[in-house]
Amino acid sequence: MTLTMRKALLLSIAAILMGLASACSWSKKNEDDYVAAIMVFSILGIVFSLITVIVASLPLCCGIMKPIGTIIAVVAIVVGIISIFLPAVGGMVSGTGAVNQLCDSCAGGCSEQDKKNATDAMNALGILIAYLAAFGWAAIILGIVAAALGCCICCKCCKMKDDPVVPLVAAVAANAQPPVVVVGQVEK
Repeated sequence: MTLTMRKALLLSIAAILMGLASACSWSKKNEDDYVAAIMVFSILGIVFSLITVIVASLPLCCGIMKPIGTIIAVVAIVVGIISIFLPAVGGMVSGTGAVNQLCDSCAGGCSEQDKKNATDAMNALGILIAYLAAFGWAAIILGIVAAALGCCICCKCCKMKDDPVVPLVAAVAANAQPPVVVVGQVEK
């Protein structure tokens, strides 16, 4: 993360947590755990979509595995779409976990309303962090590419086009040997 984004993150977390009881403590370890949980889902989205892009490219660009191209297309579309939303899931899950961890460390605990408000704010912040600072934007791009490749497979683009059927007479004529010509031979 850049220094400016890090400062914005710290300021946002501090503002959210100020509304909670002063007996609660938010440490650097809590912040690192929060960001690490967000990063896990962003990285999963990137890895899943990158693998899908590679596998979907095989029948589409190389002509490899054409018989199972339809299955690959369906998987590519589904995994591509899921990969787009994985960073958001990570932001929401880590926000809920961070608030629960904070409320457990409070001397008097958190009221249900404080816990709900902090959870909503941390979830929203987590989604922003996931897509802007934790490379969730790469999961979006690769997920879109994977889904688009799946659609191209379904449309029979590139190497997925059906092989042309050559009539038998044309195939035999193509394999026929040309007449042998001897140097100095006179044609009749």
